[in-house]
Amino acid sequence: MKKITQLLLLTTFACTITYGQQITLMDFGLPSQPTTIGNWNNITSGTSVTPLGLIDNTGATTGEVLTLTDAFDDDINGWGTLTPGSPASTWADAQATRDNLFGENVDFTDTTLSNEPTGGFTLSGLEAGKYYSFKIFASRMIGDGLNRETLYTITGAAAQTATLDATNNTTEVATINNVQPDGSNNITIEATTGTNNTA
Repeated sequence: MKKITQLLLLTTFACTITYGQQITLMDFGLPSQPTTIGNWNNITSGTSVTPLGLIDNTGATTGEVLTLTDAFDDDINGWGTLTPGSPASTWADAQATRDNLFGENVDFTDTTLSNEPTGGFTLSGLEAGKYYSFKIFASRMIGDGLNRETLYTITGAAAQTATLDATNNTTEVATINNVQPDGSNNITIEATTGTNNTA
């Protein structure tokens, strides 16, 4: 049986500081479908990503860098929802929710990479002592009745996890709050198959 792990679609992370929050929006998806409304960081490959200097939702440079540290499949899912509902719709629209990166435990379609059961990124250049929170949304609109639960592990000074089933998802969000960077001011984001995944 195929084990297709739906991984990161888009991530919002906020740095909580005394005078407010800095929000960075990331859309992981097809090169032909970047998010152009607002100030988004578009990541259009899961296998070859040049370290990307990030901007926040105001368009300002954050000083933070996203680096691919664990390859995803070289295919990209373009079948996410075009009608996200709340709470996802409060910070993302169809340009971001319609596509995502994913991984797999067996060969899938005609891609050159296979057996990519995990995928992940590292955020570097973060501020020591600050807390970062993450919202993750993923969607695969398909009527096969299978569970595409993904386990997200976000690790800084400590590790936290959350799960999300991407199958026919239009509203659900995985949330991980108050992650402090590690001693090198990095946080890693990894995704793999959740225990309920049957896809």
